[in-house]
Amino acid sequence: MYKISENKKQLIYLATIQAGNAIIPLFAYPYLLFRMGADKFAPLATLEAAALIVLIISLYSFDVTGIKKINHAKTISDNLIKKTYYTIIYARILIFSSLTILLLIPIYFLEENLRLASFAWLLLPLGVVLQSTYFYQATSNNFPLALFVIIPRIGSLVCVFVYANENTSLILASSLISLSYLISGASSFLYILTTIGFSSPKILIFRSFSFIIKGKELFIGNISVMLYRGSNIFLLNSLDSSAIAISAYAVSEKYIKMLQALTFPLTQIYSVRFTREVIRKKVDSYTFRKLLWSNTKSQVLVAATLCTLFLLTCFISSTKLNEIISNKSIELTVIMIPSILFGIINYMYGTIGFSLINLEKEYAKIILITGIVIILISATLIKFYSSNGAAIAYCLGEIILSVLFVIRIYKFKKI
Repeated sequence: MYKISENKKQLIYLATIQAGNAIIPLFAYPYLLFRMGADKFAPLATLEAAALIVLIISLYSFDVTGIKKINHAKTISDNLIKKTYYTIIYARILIFSSLTILLLIPIYFLEENLRLASFAWLLLPLGVVLQSTYFYQATSNNFPLALFVIIPRIGSLVCVFVYANENTSLILASSLISLSYLISGASSFLYILTTIGFSSPKILIFRSFSFIIKGKELFIGNISVMLYRGSNIFLLNSLDSSAIAISAYAVSEKYIKMLQALTFPLTQIYSVRFTREVIRKKVDSYTFRKLLWSNTKSQVLVAATLCTLFLLTCFISSTKLNEIISNKSIELTVIMIPSILFGIINYMYGTIGFSLINLEKEYAKIILITGIVIILISATLIKFYSSNGAAIAYCLGEIILSVLFVIRIYKFKKI
């Protein structure tokens, strides 16, 4: 009888988690666009983009540093694992709460339906904060999280298919999506609570501040990525693009994120393997670069195959979406799809590579400067080419980062 190895099981669980994350972008958003129409869908896409900015800031840099800290704690004691987990989640809740308080003022001046929908969308970052994905990866226990993610997402998708129509309010549409993230997060938090116990914030709050200060370089990098990845929807709005352009770009961006989600489990496996090889073998700079490329190229080839199959499916299959929006979304996706391949290179060479050779400050500086430059380029291109300009700028940002990261890695002489 064939027995599945533990590594393959964890890969299946990771793939299930990412499939759950891909369900909403792949099916729910295009269906909402089809049922609600471009004029009602455009503000929903804008509010979701704002929620994702809150999410990126709230997660801080703990998705990377949290894995390292939990792995270190595992070598010492279970009590340190508990203290580390709660230190991180209190830090994230502190950041999220501060952002929410700051947002109350601009939210107050919105129209009532936008105001209520804004509060509904804040459930998304809160849910992901509570979910603590890094903890399951660090403890190689991804099965519970796979269930906590896939079941609410499927439930959300069913609700969207049942309740979404041309009369669906912005509040209901927002809640149908964001509630699934809150359910996933609450389930995950309760599971971890029952597994490792509870630790009071009174004891750990100062440690949380310390973690925030120590992770600032990677956080600056995350914020800078957000500049060019998350700002295009706002730029399209502010530069008076049409609802069709905004909606088409939003759907295309969801397709890209869906494909990134599907390729990320492989990236997680290869990045962990590469990190272990570097630490265990204490490699020189030549071997470091050789191992880095060998662990990157396979991912790029798999991602390229997946992207090709996806595009062929888009071109061949019929669609129920409005023809103008559908064709425009496919066109924008074609422009943006190389960003997935360069994104893999950026993660391996930038996030992982720079971290292993202690270049976090330089990593943050490169991404910050690139983010600012791309925002200026994006605003210019959007002014002349609308959503096409936004798509070109999105892809260009990833390409520039790849070039800079690869050059810097190959210039580094001493590990």
